[in-house]
Amino acid sequence: MSKKSGISGNSLDSSVALDAASVPADRALREILDSSQHIIYRANFVSGGYDYVSTAATALLGVSLEELQQRGMEILRTRMPPEDWSRCVTHFEELARANPGKSTRTRIEYRLLLTDGGTAWFSDSAIADADAAGKLLAVHGIATDINEKKRAQAALEEKTRLLEDFFSQSIDGCFVLRFDQPMAASSIVARGGEAARFPRFPRFLSCIFCGSTKPLRNSSAAMRS
Repeated sequence: MSKKSGISGNSLDSSVALDAASVPADRALREILDSSQHIIYRANFVSGGYDYVSTAATALLGVSLEELQQRGMEILRTRMPPEDWSRCVTHFEELARANPGKSTRTRIEYRLLLTDGGTAWFSDSAIADADAAGKLLAVHGIATDINEKKRAQAALEEKTRLLEDFFSQSIDGCFVLRFDQPMAASSIVARGGEAARFPRFPRFLSCIFCGSTKPLRNSSAAMRS
């Protein structure tokens, strides 16, 4: 290499060596990302495709990586319920407008329509990139399947609703009594929603209606037994 170029042969050789070394490193990183069960991605809102998307997306959406890279936004729009798509895009665009020239972290949940005809919930931990004018450039992050969590949550809410319906419609009075720490109570709900007041509690229990209009008198010692 001529000295006139300003670059020595040693520095050029080192640069080539670094470029060569980065190839297996990049390949190893891609293999690690592709082995994840989560969807790792960078969606380009300018080109409409994905700059990067892990292979987990191909199995869920039933399309090739090449298709996602070329027209990922178009495909994703057809694989999301319309209300979820509109909500997500609006959310990211509003973030970009509110934070021009910045990258803003956020989290959002949405549903994806799967190839088997089912629907799965995902939680997306993402970063929205905006240009100086507040235009959305890209969104990148990790989408995690939370379908089982959503099912468990829905089941718990249904059980809670049924329990509340049972107590609201029951003709019996229901109460919780603790003997470990005596406490004053101003009222307890009796049958029909009426309140029976007690001067001391739980030493004496009076007028507790349990499916009967006849008042009951019980001492705390009797209740312990």
